[in-house]
Amino acid sequence: MEVALGLVITLTTIWGFVLLDKLSGYFVPLLAVILCYMLYQTLSWQQPIPPTDYVATALSFGEAVTAVVGSFIVSVVIMPDLSRFARHKMDAAVASVFPFLGLSSFVYLVSALAGVLLGEADVLAVMLTLGLGTFAFILLIVSSWVTNVLNLYSAGLGLKALTPKVEHWVLVVIAGVLGTLVSSINLLDSFTSFLFGLAIIFTPVAAIYSTDFFFIRKQTRYQLSELDTAESINYSALIAWALGVLFTYTANHYAVSFSGIEAVDACIVTVLCYLGLRRVLQSKVKQLS
Repeated sequence: MEVALGLVITLTTIWGFVLLDKLSGYFVPLLAVILCYMLYQTLSWQQPIPPTDYVATALSFGEAVTAVVGSFIVSVVIMPDLSRFARHKMDAAVASVFPFLGLSSFVYLVSALAGVLLGEADVLAVMLTLGLGTFAFILLIVSSWVTNVLNLYSAGLGLKALTPKVEHWVLVVIAGVLGTLVSSINLLDSFTSFLFGLAIIFTPVAAIYSTDFFFIRKQTRYQLSELDTAESINYSALIAWALGVLFTYTANHYAVSFSGIEAVDACIVTVLCYLGLRRVLQSKVKQLS
């Protein structure tokens, strides 16, 4: 199954963004219908709530929030790869705010409500209990298809920036093969830990993006013509990212935190480190000049 899905995802990515747009146009409304039906079945549930002991697997509030952040932080980081096709700023804003704030919140609320009423933490098990076995299978396949095409598309762009002489489709194939191999590890056995790790790794990346645009560049748009004069490696960003990841990992293990939420700590530490490192770098450049 992993190999077949990996092949389909890789081929879909190679064919391009237009096909992805068509896939989303067909399947996203279908997923919305399935979710609404799941909500209807949940609200109509008449059986008593089974007793469930959540203590053994309980997360702190900060860990739970960070895990939720990890579930979509990668999509936030790769959003510039997709919003560059937007014709207007408002189009990019709506495409960012409406899905992440509106639709994602709705999905989480429906899933949480169904899980509590049925006493089950696995959303696929919840759907099976509600008699949505076929829909659960469709949801799993389609969501994996569309989501991973987005991820592979962005990975191809990132690798292309690092190796401009290599054909884009070759890089997509390489990333697709690596992704298929990783999928065989069965990360679902430690899914919460996986989401927590994504939040720790990618939240600092989002913090660097935002800091660079709003504070360093003063909201000046990035231009392709700047690539010739830009520094090949942004060491300040790399160091700030590493410090953000290191601090957040340490904070979780030793209960050292600014906010009590690891994802927020990652943002705070990364922003402060990046601004400080950029200021030090600029002062050294002025001294040399």
